[in-house]
Amino acid sequence: MNMVKVLGDLLKSSFTIINSLVFKETYLRLAEFLVHAAEDIGIPVQQGIKLELGLTTEEIALMVGATRQTVSVFLNDLQKSGILEKVNRRTILIKDLKKLQGIESGF
Repeated sequence: MNMVKVLGDLLKSSFTIINSLVFKETYLRLAEFLVHAAEDIGIPVQQGIKLELGLTTEEIALMVGATRQTVSVFLNDLQKSGILEKVNRRTILIKDLKKLQGIESGF
C-alpha cells in the first residue's frame, strides 16, 4: 500500500511540473520554484528565509524551463523590489515570502 502512495505522489508531482511548464509564464514558474524551496528546505533566519540551494542560476533555469539570462533578470528584479537578496552564487535570502507567494499565485 505504501508503494502505491509513493507512486501516486510521484505522478501528482509530474503532473504539477508539466502543468507549470505548459501553462505558466517563466516569472511565475521561478516564483513557484522559490516558494516551494522555501517551504521545503528554507532555513528561518532573522532577515527572512535562507535558501542554500547549492544550484547555479543555470541549474535553476533548467529546472524551471527557462534560459539562464531570463532567470538572472527575474532574480535581479526580485532583488530590486526587496523580495529577495542573492547572498552568493548558491544561496538566496527570501526577505518577503508573502510577496513572493503573491507572485506565484499570479497576483
